[in-house]
Amino acid sequence: MMKVGMAKSVLGTSGVLALCYIALVNYGVQMRDQVKLPLLPYHVLSAEHPPMCNVDHKDNRARMDGELNEGKTIWFNLHAYPCKKYHKVNRRKKDWPIAIEPSRGRLLNNVDVNKFDKKIQALVSAQLQVQNERTARLADTCEENSEYIKREHTHLVWGLRWDPPIIYCPIFKAASTTWTANFLRLAHVNENHTVINSLTNVTEEEREKMRYSADFGGGHLRVVKEYPIPKESLKKKIMKKSISFLVVRHPFTRFLSAYRDKIERHDSAPYRPYFNHLGQYIIHKYRPRDALITQTTPTFSEFVDYVIDFTKNLTTVEDWETEVVCWMPFWVQCKVCTNDYQVVIKLETMDVDEQFLAQIAGLKEIQNVHQWFNSKEKTSSDVVPEYFSTLTKKQVQKLYSVYKMDFDMFGYDIEEFMKYAKN
Repeated sequence: MMKVGMAKSVLGTSGVLALCYIALVNYGVQMRDQVKLPLLPYHVLSAEHPPMCNVDHKDNRARMDGELNEGKTIWFNLHAYPCKKYHKVNRRKKDWPIAIEPSRGRLLNNVDVNKFDKKIQALVSAQLQVQNERTARLADTCEENSEYIKREHTHLVWGLRWDPPIIYCPIFKAASTTWTANFLRLAHVNENHTVINSLTNVTEEEREKMRYSADFGGGHLRVVKEYPIPKESLKKKIMKKSISFLVVRHPFTRFLSAYRDKIERHDSAPYRPYFNHLGQYIIHKYRPRDALITQTTPTFSEFVDYVIDFTKNLTTVEDWETEVVCWMPFWVQCKVCTNDYQVVIKLETMDVDEQFLAQIAGLKEIQNVHQWFNSKEKTSSDVVPEYFSTLTKKQVQKLYSVYKMDFDMFGYDIEEFMKYAKN
């Protein structure tokens, strides 16, 4: 392979840069120590290391240079990592964020069942009992883990156009796409879109998806635009009088959904190179070396082993937020012990839970509306036996330990999953 000095003499500087660009775009190309290309921190990947988000760029550069000198394989990636920056709390600022311990659904105590239509009074009454049990369990778990009751920043959607306001904490792989659509429907986005409304060869469900898709000006960014974040000086007052909610699902089906979407799936999504690199690292660590070239996707069992090993020393919110992308626990992502959530919606009972919220919050646009979901041909719940039968009971138990606080907090168990696992 051509050395850089020779390449300069033959191609000139621009030619060498062109070669670099080709290597970056084709991020599967393997380069060894005889090719010394300009390296960009965070964009140089090695199958011997997991994707790294929060490392000092000097340390990262030194490590990569050292690996090149040792003749180790380097992978190039033009795309940015999907890493989030952990936002440290400024302790001098008292307005926000705040730590509001769970109140066991305090605001729901003021709900008068008799003010609702008789057709839905039974639903509201039953759901008040359900939500009372869910928020009590949540509060009990937080009391048992009081070290997590401290101020932390949380990504929230602020629905200030209602009285009381509604506040939502999105969670990856837990109906976040559906609730993006809900908030856009509530804001009447693209309701009068001429092109969408004039189409005759689409179903109403397809029309609905188009209306709220990023291709037509919808998506997550439109939600941010339609629901601006209030001033920090006002957030505490708003939070204390709001109906705040989150959507959860069984931690294992969510985990499986993340694996299928981010690791097993191969598409042209912007962050795909990150997950491709992660997959190569997992294979390198948990499978014989000769499988690297012929197999590019880790098995579910290998992914489980990686998560168990990689998360064993993560103890704080900062640890999780800086090291984990799409499978961090609910309690971390939504800071459940420091934001007083009044309603807990479960994906397994979402139709009823969602209608309860729509009724008590006066969200007329989504009352009695059939929801479309971000579904695949088979949902993750459908294929649980197929994937969990590849695990041992010991693996399932260890994975449970990773997400134990979520299980305790939201009342889930592992019995169904254990019965599929191998001895």
